Amino acid sequence: MDAENEDSIQSAFKETRDLVGPPGLNVLVNNAAINLKKESIIDINAEDLLKTLKVNVVGPAIITKTFLPLLKQAAGQGDGELSWSRAAILNISSILGSIGSNAVGTYYQYRESKAALNQLTKNLCIELSPQGILAVSIHPGWVQTDMGGANASLTKQASVQGMINVFQKLNKESAGKLIAYDGGVIQW
Repeated sequence: MDAENEDSIQSAFKETRDLVGPPGLNVLVNNAAINLKKESIIDINAEDLLKTLKVNVVGPAIITKTFLPLLKQAAGQGDGELSWSRAAILNISSILGSIGSNAVGTYYQYRESKAALNQLTKNLCIELSPQGILAVSIHPGWVQTDMGGANASLTKQASVQGMINVFQKLNKESAGKLIAYDGGVIQW
């Protein structure tokens, strides 16, 4: 993470703090990702691997750390139950980050980064659930975006609607898990 990115995060924090005021921030969605589509071990290099980890893991970690005071404010206003309407960190991950679901290999850098993001989510869950902050990883499905391509099985609208339905049902049983846009729990 370079100084320019950290300055941008700090600026976003200040703008958000001014917008939400004393009630705090109920939902933080970490949704940035890159996939350089390195399919074989012979295709990867240190520079691309570090770039992928920086965007897909370091970015969400630093953003979460920065916005944590606003999430804590919102958690203190809630009814005691973990939910996205109280305070939640939603890390957009991928089934490709599931070690147990990996039957085909490929996409080394992307898979490694999303597995690390899932570990970040689990750590956040353990640390922050007692403070009233829910942390969950969400798999949006294979979506027709620049990353997913035109052959992907889901439209952006179907993915978003599915995720919103899932968000509304999140509770303490969801904490620290990888959940698909259709509500299914994906193994780590």
